[in-house]
Amino acid sequence: MAMNGSAALLGVIVITLSFLIHRIQSAQPEFDAGKLTSAERSTVSSALAQALPGSVFFGPHPVFVESIQSYWAMQERDIVPQCIVRPRTAEEVATAVTILKHDYDERISHSGSPLLLAVRSGGHSPIPGAANINGGIVIDLRQLNNVVTSNDRSSVAIGTGARWLDVSQTLDRLGLAVAGGRNSAVGVGGLTLGGEYLSIGLITSAEAVNVPEPDCLRLSLQRDRI
Repeated sequence: MAMNGSAALLGVIVITLSFLIHRIQSAQPEFDAGKLTSAERSTVSSALAQALPGSVFFGPHPVFVESIQSYWAMQERDIVPQCIVRPRTAEEVATAVTILKHDYDERISHSGSPLLLAVRSGGHSPIPGAANINGGIVIDLRQLNNVVTSNDRSSVAIGTGARWLDVSQTLDRLGLAVAGGRNSAVGVGGLTLGGEYLSIGLITSAEAVNVPEPDCLRLSLQRDRI
């Protein structure tokens, strides 16, 4: 009983804080897209743009601006990365990681400072720098958002950039359900790897999923409600 009471109290605190944060956000001045101008391109950002045409964006490109504006927390929106990589396939993710790893090795071998990197799923974290990085490289995974059930409908493969709304909309039509975030705007990747309160209580990523492929999570399904 004490545990249930503590969980209920924590839930009330989280909801209250979320409400206050949104009230504060609504009072912010109108957004100025002109402020989102990327720093001078580095060797690695230029290499990414050359290797992944159409998937790398610099400020103030509209895709760059949209990505920054879509963070849930204002403190994340105030951060301006050097560029944003929006991979469309697992192969593009691998290409980006290979280029970034090569750049890291080069910098370390010459006693330099490594270029900072952030990875974004839903971008719902309130922690500055959790899914955005000032002057660094952001890999925005939101286009990897497919939700595909297995043939026997016992599991579902979810792209790491999907939000729980994407998952619910797909599974509701099939009469299926899965343990997920309480807020539909939360990204699947961040919540699963970070660990958080899910719709059936506190679980960890190890208990919730297997990861057979690098670009998706696979969760067990139940019919109707959990």
